[in-house]
Amino acid sequence: MKRICFVLLISLFVTSCSDTNPKLEVPVTTTTTTTTTTTTKMTTTTTRTTTKASVVTKSTTTKKTTKVPAAKFLDGDAMLSLINAERERLGLSTLSIGASLTSSARVRAKEICTSFSHTRPNGKNWDTVLNKTGLTMWGENIAAGTNYTKVDLPFDAWMNSPGHYANMIKDGFNRVGIVGYYCPDGKYKYYWAQLFSS
Repeated sequence: MKRICFVLLISLFVTSCSDTNPKLEVPVTTTTTTTTTTTTKMTTTTTRTTTKASVVTKSTTTKKTTKVPAAKFLDGDAMLSLINAERERLGLSTLSIGASLTSSARVRAKEICTSFSHTRPNGKNWDTVLNKTGLTMWGENIAAGTNYTKVDLPFDAWMNSPGHYANMIKDGFNRVGIVGYYCPDGKYKYYWAQLFSS
């Protein structure tokens, strides 16, 4: 059986400087396709029973099944060192993890499993998940891919996408929340959200 692995990336950056109409930059979308092969293992059990002069042989075939793990959040803190290494290389200040941003990123990572978009499932803009008190700018990167089990692959994809890269190295950002979400019922299985703020 062949399984096609999809990778989707979307980036959006919003700036608001005390005006009520934030400026929106056009989101960048990147799609990559990878092919992998999956096989199912079969096992056969043979039981032999002897009664007086006759021999009875009974064969049964059982299919080995794999239990699908439940949905779970994936820790994105390891990605912070990758982002900060790039920011330091460029002479920029490093980012720190923001607890409120991480909480909001958890919500967004779970939401994009059902609606992969900067629009939330309730129809509102993604940034409505944030507490914007005291913020002057914010941004979001989202990614999905069947092979995005660890931080390195979504990070590499974002590094190679101009819109996502711009969010990761934005000079005015100083905090970030990064969360992955494994969603066994989702089309892409693994979903990642980065939320940035000033």
